[in-house]
Amino acid sequence: MSPHAEAYVRVLESLAADRLDTLDAVTTRDVRFVDPFNDVTGRDAYKAVLRHMYQSVADIHFVLGGVCEAERRMMMQWRFEGRVKMLGRWSFDGMSDILFAEDGRVRSHVDYWDAGRQFHERLPLAGPFTRLLRRRIGQRPD
Repeated sequence: MSPHAEAYVRVLESLAADRLDTLDAVTTRDVRFVDPFNDVTGRDAYKAVLRHMYQSVADIHFVLGGVCEAERRMMMQWRFEGRVKMLGRWSFDGMSDILFAEDGRVRSHVDYWDAGRQFHERLPLAGPFTRLLRRRIGQRPD
């Protein structure tokens, strides 16, 4: 991994609610962060999303998997683990597409994960409807 990719991964691995300012050194001021629930621009907005996550989910742990890097782009596989009041223990797998600015700081971080199957289907009220919808839309064996 390149030094700037390693620095960002180290920050992500050690991230905690009281350590969000460690993002300042590895992200641009206008960094864009996208996931299934958020699309924000700016370091403060990115940190606000993470702050909300730490307030809403307990025992957060990220397990970083494979990394593929080319020029100023890094694709990173990960597993998110935590505990949510309505769901209990919760974990899911995802990928991040990370773009680096010329100075090596992150300018875009886009997370891809299946919010329908890995979140909505587990909700007490929305879950049954979401599962039914997936079964109706999905391919059925002949």
